[in-house]
Amino acid sequence: MHKVVLFGISFYPRCHLYPDHWNKTPEWGTQWMIDHIEAGDAIGKPVVLEEFGYQNQATRDQVYQTWLSTIEQYNGAGSQFWILTGIQDDNSLYPDYDGFRVIYPSSTATVIQSHALNMNAKSGTSQPSVPPAPTGLLAKPGNGSATISWHASPGATSYTVQRSDNANGPYTAVAANLTATTYLDTGLTNGSTYYYRVNAANSVGASADSASVSVIPKEITVGNLSIQYKAAETGVNNNQIRPHFKIKNQGTEAIPYENLTLRYWYTAESNQAQFFDCDYAQLGCTNLSGAVHQLAQPLTGADHYLEISFASAAGTLAAGGNSGEIMARLHQGDWSNYNQANDYSFLSSARSYTENNHITLYDNGVLIWGIEP
Repeated sequence: MHKVVLFGISFYPRCHLYPDHWNKTPEWGTQWMIDHIEAGDAIGKPVVLEEFGYQNQATRDQVYQTWLSTIEQYNGAGSQFWILTGIQDDNSLYPDYDGFRVIYPSSTATVIQSHALNMNAKSGTSQPSVPPAPTGLLAKPGNGSATISWHASPGATSYTVQRSDNANGPYTAVAANLTATTYLDTGLTNGSTYYYRVNAANSVGASADSASVSVIPKEITVGNLSIQYKAAETGVNNNQIRPHFKIKNQGTEAIPYENLTLRYWYTAESNQAQFFDCDYAQLGCTNLSGAVHQLAQPLTGADHYLEISFASAAGTLAAGGNSGEIMARLHQGDWSNYNQANDYSFLSSARSYTENNHITLYDNGVLIWGIEP
């Protein structure tokens, strides 16, 4: 799931980019920005880049391009974010304005202009307007079902999902007043093609319809899948956990990676934010993402788990094949040590790839391999 990065308004954690953030080394500046993205992701908050409008045009462009390349490196090409900036009518720092405009248009940015948001800088009051049409519509096939998802539309309070058996319509609403950005449509016929589109609404009115997406429901047979694991960091006390994985398919049917999620269960030993890095993946690190979740109630050997999921661009896991290496790494916000001895998924003897059923694998959220703690 892509992180949503907002420019120009204040949410936590905020990133103030100054020259020393990238002048040390490009790698240091990039990691500094990634750490902020991950800190926001860990607590479910958007991240803000603020105050990069330097007088020097070349410096301003350098900061902006560094930020864009870091987002694409971390989240993959096509990551969604917004750019907001106040309209400046003169040289004063905070002039009166009644909207926003973009100063650095980009193919990866969704521009929120004054038709989407109207704000008075002095009073701080805002007048809502019709939200823009949802973007990023995706449809995943299921057995007699389809899961539809989309990006949230700024200012929207509800969504309506429409379906048709023809790309050109007519479309019929199958779900209305949805507040989530996902919908499971059931009772479909396997092998038939269905088309979906979504619109957003608020108290002002409804948006235009999104672009349509098609899906063909089918019964997907999950083959005999398993997880192979190697402990790249075998010491008990380390400031990093470095689990490596391979997903094996011993079945007779290719399985879409996007249907699969993998969980590595561990204890954090602190209240620090947890950070995930993909050091290498044969599939490409841009085709997977990792998120750390804290358990509401600690289990034996686990109060957190790392969940790795895959983008549709990862393709399929071939019958009789494997994913190739996925080299993951975890560290705490202050780089303090973990005690791997009490981690449910840790196996110190796994110096080479071996099956480890304390790592779990799921197909569309259903456990298909391993034993949960």
